[in-house]
Amino acid sequence: MAPPTPLQSLLGLDGLHRDLRAFVETVLVIAGLLGAFAVRRRRRAVTPTTFLLLAGSVLIDTGSRFLPNPDVGQKVAVAAFVLFLFGVIRLVLEGVDSIARRGKVHFSTITKDLLMILLWFAVLMAVLYTDFGVSPVSILTTTTVAAAVLGFALQETLGNIFSGLSLSIGRPFEPGDWIRSGQHVGQVKGIAWRATTITTRANERLEIPNSVIAKDVLYNYATGAVREEIAIGLSYGVPPNHVREVVLTLLRDVPQVKIPFPTRTVHVRDAGRDEDERADAQFEHELMGDLRQVDFLRGLNDDELRMLVPSVAVRQFGAGELLMRAGEQGESMFIIRSGTAEVFAHTADGQTRHLANYVRGDFTGEMALMTGEPRTASVRAITDVEVIEMDREGFTQLFKEHPDAAAGIGDIIALRNKDRLEKLSAGDSLNGRGGPHRWLLAKMRELFDIKEH
Repeated sequence: MAPPTPLQSLLGLDGLHRDLRAFVETVLVIAGLLGAFAVRRRRRAVTPTTFLLLAGSVLIDTGSRFLPNPDVGQKVAVAAFVLFLFGVIRLVLEGVDSIARRGKVHFSTITKDLLMILLWFAVLMAVLYTDFGVSPVSILTTTTVAAAVLGFALQETLGNIFSGLSLSIGRPFEPGDWIRSGQHVGQVKGIAWRATTITTRANERLEIPNSVIAKDVLYNYATGAVREEIAIGLSYGVPPNHVREVVLTLLRDVPQVKIPFPTRTVHVRDAGRDEDERADAQFEHELMGDLRQVDFLRGLNDDELRMLVPSVAVRQFGAGELLMRAGEQGESMFIIRSGTAEVFAHTADGQTRHLANYVRGDFTGEMALMTGEPRTASVRAITDVEVIEMDREGFTQLFKEHPDAAAGIGDIIALRNKDRLEKLSAGDSLNGRGGPHRWLLAKMRELFDIKEH
C-alpha cells in the first residue's frame, strides 16, 4: 500500500478507507469547481482563482498516486501540497480583507498581495527544506543575488511599488476622493502596484505612476464640491462686460456649477471661395453704408469711399472703457455703430465737464486725425459700444490719388469745428493766410503730404 501524500495527511484522509478517501477527494474537487463557477462574474473578495487552486491541488494529488515512477509521484504530490497551501493562504487573506472592508470600496491590494507573496515564499522554503533537503541559507543567498540584479534593472518599477505601498499605509486619500496631482484632477478609484487610477471630469480613466504622486504636491478635495480655476482666452476685440454677461447667463442656466461647461453644437462646413467673396462683399457694403453717415465722407463716390475700407476696423469697448483720452496724439477717428458714449473734458480747476453723448451715426476724433493735434476731450463708453475705427493710412492713400477730396473734406470739418479752429489757428503763422479754414487745409497737406496743383 502506497504511503499517504502530504496533502492527505494535512486533511486527515490518511486513516480513511481507500474508497471513502476517493469519495471525499471527489467531493472536494467538485466543491472547488462549483465555488469558482459561483463567483466568476460577481464582485466578491474571494476570486475564482482561489477555488481553482484548491480544487486543482486535490485533483493533482489524487493523480500523483497513479504515476508509474514513485519518485516522480512523490514530487508531484509535494507540488500539489504547495498549491493547496497557496490556495488556503489566498482564501484566508481574501476572507479577512472582505470582513475588514465590510462592503467599502477597495482602496489598495498592495498590502494583501505583499503579505500573500511573503507567506507563499515561507511555505515554499519550508517544503523545499523538509521534502527536498534544500538549505534555506542557500535559497536566501541565491535570492539575494537575483534581487540585486533585478533591483538595478527595475528601479522605476520598484519605485512605483514602494511608493504605492507608502500610499497604502499613509492613506492620504480614499476611494471616491477628488484629488489633484500635477495637472491631473480626478476621482480616485484605487491604488495598484504600479499606478493610482483616477477618473477625470471627462470620464477619462488615468493611471498616474505612484512614484509621481509620492514626489509631487497632492491636493485632496475629499468628496465634497470641487472648484477648479479655468483661464478663458478672449479676443482683444470682445468687450469685458459682454463676456461677463454671457458667463453669468450660463451660470444661471446650470445649477450647482461654479464654472459651467456648456454644451455647444458647432456646425463646421467648408465655405467655398464664392461664398467667402459674397461675405466679404456684404461686409464691405455694410461698412460703406456706415461711412456714408459721416457728413464729410458723404460726398465721396464709391471708388473713393472703397479706398478707405482696408484701413477700417470694427472694435468693441465695454461700458466704462475709454475710447480716447484728452492730450493723447490721435491717429484715428471713431464712428459709433451701436451703444452710447460720453464726451467729457477736465476744466482748469480739475472738475469733469460733460460735453455730449454720442450714439449710432455720431463720430469723433476727426480733428486730431486730420491735423495731428492732441485730442482735446476724452470719450468713454456708457454702455457696451461698437465702433468703426479709421486710421490715417486710408486717408493718405485717398488724398494721394484724389487730392481734390481733401479740400471738400476740409471744408466740412472746418464748418463743424469753427470755434475750435479759430482757437487753434490764432497763434499760428498760417492765420494770416486765410484764417481757420486755410490753416486746416495747410495742416492736412503737411500731414498727408498732399501736392498742390
